[in-house]
Amino acid sequence: ARTPRPLGVTYAQRGDFARAAPLLDRSADDMRRQLGEVNPRTITAKANAITTYVNAGAYDEAEPICRQAIADASDALGPESDSVQVLMNTLAVIQFRSGRYREAERTWSDIRRIVAKVLPPGHLRLNLIDASRGMALVRLGEYDQGESLLVPAYEALVRATGPDSYFGSRFAVGLVELYDQTGREDLADPLRERLPLDREGL
Repeated sequence: ARTPRPLGVTYAQRGDFARAAPLLDRSADDMRRQLGEVNPRTITAKANAITTYVNAGAYDEAEPICRQAIADASDALGPESDSVQVLMNTLAVIQFRSGRYREAERTWSDIRRIVAKVLPPGHLRLNLIDASRGMALVRLGEYDQGESLLVPAYEALVRATGPDSYFGSRFAVGLVELYDQTGREDLADPLRERLPLDREGL
């Protein structure tokens, strides 16, 4: 019989995230018992399991696991560690996809305060956070503030990764929503062809 880890990976590679997530979560728990919570392999395994739950749309299952992983990583590695930042970003994505845009915006704001301490202005990660916050604000109908974050961050990301990159297409969703909602279809139309099929954005 296959062990949970390889089978979970196999399901994930096939796009069957609903089957993969609990297997990867079980594997991460086994790794935690064997290696301890501080081990980077444990934290990575747990993060992978959470991401798989998110990809399956199982946000209710993902969120408590994610919050516990943030607490464990914060205790083990420090509240400003890279692992905590990655897990907090995953929490913000869960909140965003659950329609809790205010919570998502606040979580991304918290991450930004941490990241801004160690990275220079204009860094790719800061632009990603600003674009994400901008999208949340657009969903909240706070268009002026959302635009002030989303537009410059999107432009910087496109310069760095290209207009047809993952980030270019994903954050184009937020721009199209922004321009449609503010009566600027002439700006939205050229971006529509870049939209991902799921139109979720994040």
